[in-house]
Amino acid sequence: MLKKIKILNFQNLSLLKIVILISISIAGLSASAAENSSGAFCSETNEVFWRCGETSSPGDNWIAVGGGCYHLNGGPSPLCGGVPMPAPVPMPAPATSGGQFCSGTHQILWKCELAQTPGFNWVNAGDGCYHYNSGDAVACGAVDATPIAPAPAPIAPQPNPVDTVFCGGTTVSEARYLELYRDVKESGMNPFVHYKKYGASEGRCPIAGRCTQRVSKADYQFLYPKVLSSGLDEYSHYIKQGYDAGNCPITVLANNNKRCEGKPLAEIFFIAGQSNAQGMGLTVDIPKDHFTKSYFNQNGFQYKYWNMNAQTSWQKGSVSLDNYIFGFDVSLAASLQMIGKNNFYIFKASPPGAGLRNLGGANEWRYRGAGGAYDEAMIDFKKAADEICNSGLQPVVKSFFWMQGETDSGNLESANLYLKNIQRLISELREEVFSVHTPVFLGKIRSGADTPWAYPEIIRNAVDAVAAKDNAVVTIETNDISYYRSKCSLTNQTFCNAHYDAVGILDMGERFFKAYMGRP
Repeated sequence: MLKKIKILNFQNLSLLKIVILISISIAGLSASAAENSSGAFCSETNEVFWRCGETSSPGDNWIAVGGGCYHLNGGPSPLCGGVPMPAPVPMPAPATSGGQFCSGTHQILWKCELAQTPGFNWVNAGDGCYHYNSGDAVACGAVDATPIAPAPAPIAPQPNPVDTVFCGGTTVSEARYLELYRDVKESGMNPFVHYKKYGASEGRCPIAGRCTQRVSKADYQFLYPKVLSSGLDEYSHYIKQGYDAGNCPITVLANNNKRCEGKPLAEIFFIAGQSNAQGMGLTVDIPKDHFTKSYFNQNGFQYKYWNMNAQTSWQKGSVSLDNYIFGFDVSLAASLQMIGKNNFYIFKASPPGAGLRNLGGANEWRYRGAGGAYDEAMIDFKKAADEICNSGLQPVVKSFFWMQGETDSGNLESANLYLKNIQRLISELREEVFSVHTPVFLGKIRSGADTPWAYPEIIRNAVDAVAAKDNAVVTIETNDISYYRSKCSLTNQTFCNAHYDAVGILDMGERFFKAYMGRP
C-alpha cells in the first residue's frame, strides 16, 4: 500500500533537503537492529538527530515523527556550517541523492532533486524529494533479513488531522491552516480563533493574513483585546480600524441582541426606498402565464413578510399580494424559493414619495437621529428582528435592496447631495443592521424625455460612483423596464410616467434576484 509521506519541520527548520552526513554501520540489520537505528542529517544550517524504535518519548526536545521514530533539533553545528564553526562536511550532490530507510516494518525508498514525476507509486514529499513505499522488506526485519546500506533520517507519514505540523516560524494563511488541520475545518471553528485558543499551545502553524470568516463579538474581543481600550464597540472598531487591518468580520445580529447569538440563522432580505420599491404594479395585470402565479399556486408562500406601511408583525408571504398593488419582492421571493430557499424573511420599508434628502420636507429618509423615515424604519425593523429572536432564531440581513431617488432628482440641490446621502445611508445601516460585506443592490432610476423629474442622470451617476468604490455594492439598470406611460388609466400622467407597471415590477424583481445570485 502506498503511503503519502510529508516532511515535518521543527522550530526554525525549513522543509528538509535530505542529505546524509553521518553513516551508521549496520551489520545484518534485523528486527532488533532496526529498533536501535539512529543518525543525523542537515536541514539548512541545523543538525537534526534521529533515532527509531527506541523508548524515547515526545518531550525533552525529542519529537515523535511516526513509525516509532523521533527527531531532535541539535541546532547549528560544524556539520551544518554553523558560524563561527568550521566549514561543513561536503555533502552529496542533491541532484543525485537517494537511498532508503525503515519506517516500522516497511522499507521507504527516496530520491531528491531528481526529475521523478509523482505517480507511478512515487509520492512528492516536498522540495524536489519523492518517496516510494516498497512495502514489507527483508531490510526492515522480515524473515531472512539481509543488510542494507545506512539510511537517512526517517521522514514522518502525512500527519493525521490532529497531529502537529511544525512550520519553523513560517506563517500560513487562513485557507492553508484549514488544509493542514482537517479537525479545525470539520469543527467549523474560525481558524484565527482556534489558533489563539488552542493552536499556538499545540505547536500548530502560526496563522496570519486577512481573516474572512465571521466571529462573534466575544471572539472579536478575544482576538483583538485593544478594542476594550479603544472607546469603540466591537462593530465600530471593525468598521473604523479592523477592516483595513484585516481583522475578522463580526457576525452582526440584525437587532444587536446577544441573546440571539448561536441560534439557527433567519435570513432577512431588506427592501427599502420609495414608491417603486413599495411597488405600484396592479395585481390584476400580472400576466396569467407568468411563473410567479403557477409557482406560488403549486408550492405556496414559504417566507414571511413585513411591510412597514402595513404590517406590525410577520405575516405569511401571501399577504404581499392581498392588496391591489404589489412590489418587486413578489418575483424576488418566487425566484428565491425556486433555488431552494425556504423560511426566509422579507422586510420592506418604502414610504411613497420619500426623498433621501434632509431639506425640511415632511416625507424624507434623512439620516439616523433626524426623525425621518430612517428612524421610523429602524424602530420597525428592530421590532421585526426581536420577533424572530423570540421565535428561537438569529436574525441576519442577507442582502439589502434599494430602489429610490426619483424625489431627489426633482431638485438640483437634493440631486447634488445624493451621492453623499446614499453613502451615509449605507454606512449607517452597516453600523446598525448588516455588515460591511453584506451585498447592497441599488436600482438606478429611469431616465428619459418623459420622466417627470429634472435631474435623473445626477442620481444615476451617484449610484454608479458608489458601486465603483464599494465592492459590496451592485447597480441594477431599469431604463429598459416597462412602465405605465399612456397605458395608465389615471389622469395624473406624472404618476404614470414615474412608476413601473406589473410586467416591469416583475422584471425588476428578477433582475435583483439575478444580481443577488451573481454575488458570493
